Amino acid sequence: MSDLDVFRLLLIIFGMFIMPFISKKINIPFAVGEILYGILIKNMFPINWHDSAIVNFLSLFGFIVLMYMAGLELDIRTLKNVTKKDAFAFVLYFFVVIGFAFFIAKQMNKPAIYALAFSVTSIGLLYPVLKEHNMINKPFGLKILILGSIGEIMSLFAIIIFNLYFKFGFSLESLIKLTQLAVFVILSILFLRLLRLFLWWFPHLSEIFLKTGNTTETGIRTNFLNLIVFVFLSDILGIEPILGAFISGLILSLSLQENENIKTSFGIIGNGFLVPIFFIHVGLSFDLSAMMSLNMIKEACLVAIVIVLVRYMSSFVLLLSDFKLKEVFIAPIGISFPLTLLVAVSQFGKSFGILDAKGASMLVLSAMLTSFIYSNVFKSIPLR
Repeated sequence: MSDLDVFRLLLIIFGMFIMPFISKKINIPFAVGEILYGILIKNMFPINWHDSAIVNFLSLFGFIVLMYMAGLELDIRTLKNVTKKDAFAFVLYFFVVIGFAFFIAKQMNKPAIYALAFSVTSIGLLYPVLKEHNMINKPFGLKILILGSIGEIMSLFAIIIFNLYFKFGFSLESLIKLTQLAVFVILSILFLRLLRLFLWWFPHLSEIFLKTGNTTETGIRTNFLNLIVFVFLSDILGIEPILGAFISGLILSLSLQENENIKTSFGIIGNGFLVPIFFIHVGLSFDLSAMMSLNMIKEACLVAIVIVLVRYMSSFVLLLSDFKLKEVFIAPIGISFPLTLLVAVSQFGKSFGILDAKGASMLVLSAMLTSFIYSNVFKSIPLR
């Protein structure tokens, strides 16, 4: 490791330490603070940040861990509480959201990736907001969490389908990759059932996945093994590693009911080290001129408006569920700050050459705006 790599890591880890305090003080999400810190050090220290193999690797691994944690944190007990009526309405709702997103993207003369940006959903910020309101175990809080969870799952699969489309278009190779994806999902479901059967016969072995606090931390090690195996399998099948990571976390969540301990312990490593590096790295990739350009700011604001607009345009579908009329007006704002996946879409668009550096930075700016504005609006609504 070179002296310059050590210096880069020093600055990044210092930011990981200090930004939670600053973010809390100025009332912004931690991830937004970390992105802003990345922007700051990139411009204060104009060295070649992306020339560091170790920083690039830690950032990619942080993103993979983030997706694993997204799957791990989906509570099967919560999903089991959804009625068939609600499940149908929630899935239909997101199909309508995607339809409106495509329509608006076409009217704006924007590439299809904008439709993806308009429609992606994640619960990374929704969960702590609901927890802060003590709404996690209350009917409305539970329903909106389920709605967001279904949206996140659909968003991840939408990212994969877009990935195939931009790589191969409508071709035989694209059909082959979709078949591989279907095989991967079927094998994952089969593995889930076998794992649940195995743990039913040998319940004491669940400690391999869950036991923490010992000198070897077997639970943490087993989770990393589970994560890397699925990432490896997804890579062999030509599927995005983020889907493999998400599915591996989801399988563990579905298989092990009492998994709060491992969520907490794995979260210490993820949120305490790897995930912040990913967000700081996003800031290091940010084109600062995007924030200095009035046109870029206008476009970022427009994207932020469309994100909430498509959700409200689709909200009539929620009347088919058990949502009350008042809740139908509140729910769309609660799923309008998809920070994690919107940042992922920006990086995806940039890597495929669909977006230039300024376009990717504009989407990151939109992600920061939605997470700051809409999360605070949602917090201010009396949910009880």
